[in-house]
Amino acid sequence: MSDKTIIVVTETMGVDGPERVLSALVNEWYQTGYDIKVVVTRSELREATYSINKDIEIYHIHAHEKGGVLARFNEAKELRKYLKRYPEAVCVSLMISTSFSLAMASIGLKNRIILSERNDPNQVPFTKLQRKMRDFSMEFADACVFQTEDAKAYFPKRIQKKGVIIHNPINPALPERFEGERRKVFVAAGRLAKQKNYPVLIHAFSRVVKDHPDYTLIIYGEGPEREALEELIKACGLSDNIKLPGFSNNVYDQMIDCTAYVSSSDYEGMSNSMLEALAMGIPAVCTDCPIGGARTVIRDKQNGLLVPIGNADALYQAMRFVIDNPEAANEMGMRAYELRNKLNIHDIANEWTKLF
Repeated sequence: MSDKTIIVVTETMGVDGPERVLSALVNEWYQTGYDIKVVVTRSELREATYSINKDIEIYHIHAHEKGGVLARFNEAKELRKYLKRYPEAVCVSLMISTSFSLAMASIGLKNRIILSERNDPNQVPFTKLQRKMRDFSMEFADACVFQTEDAKAYFPKRIQKKGVIIHNPINPALPERFEGERRKVFVAAGRLAKQKNYPVLIHAFSRVVKDHPDYTLIIYGEGPEREALEELIKACGLSDNIKLPGFSNNVYDQMIDCTAYVSSSDYEGMSNSMLEALAMGIPAVCTDCPIGGARTVIRDKQNGLLVPIGNADALYQAMRFVIDNPEAANEMGMRAYELRNKLNIHDIANEWTKLF
């Protein structure tokens, strides 16, 4: 068995941030000579959105249809059988939902285990039982990867001692920075979920429209809050100014020449859409939310604007600043563009392989 085998365990290859990061990393690791195996535990949940190299082995587990703790143990049992085939492999989980199964499956085996926290551990998972399962899983890891120092600090010292900070990589396929007159469009991208607090963004943008009725807000993504957001947009009389086009496979081309990117989240790990907007040189307005992802990469008024969470007035003032100060906004975008080199996929993938 090769000590260059990496087994990545994931629920899906769907539309969320962890899957995007996973696909980028496994493709890079494969290109640098690693033998990659991807174990998908719940492929029935979502269709694959992010593609990986066709020569990478994908193994599907079907022990989880009814959910619950018992299903997790059944999942771990089947996963354990798979891990025994590759005793020298490093096993990686980028999702809390699969970390428990991987931790249980690995008990007594030689495999090295790396678990990763991708969100605010104070908020996600949502139930006390799930958080206990997450914390319990971390005890079995040989190394834990966090996106920010604040996320790492949430855990006990014994977990922090085996913790490493690794940021998300920038998509190497991003288009170059747009040079020219930008469209009168503010853009947001992310799951239509309460975490993103799109209502505060809608209320803030309603004030922008009163000053500048020719501006539009486009929010890309899907999720459980769609109906509520559509009703709020209609109630605010903004149906002509705010659009919810859904998930887009070419969102980069659609946002590259926008006035600014806006994130109104109450909490985040390290938002991929934020990183990509910055790396495309788009002026960005982001809430300075836990668990510190935005403030890790944004220097306020230098390469972007940070605003307090849940503050519609601050969001409005920041968007107005971008509109009223195009030269300053352009300078912020130019500085943000430098992030493209700092977080390139090759260097980030290498940081992971140092753990292997």
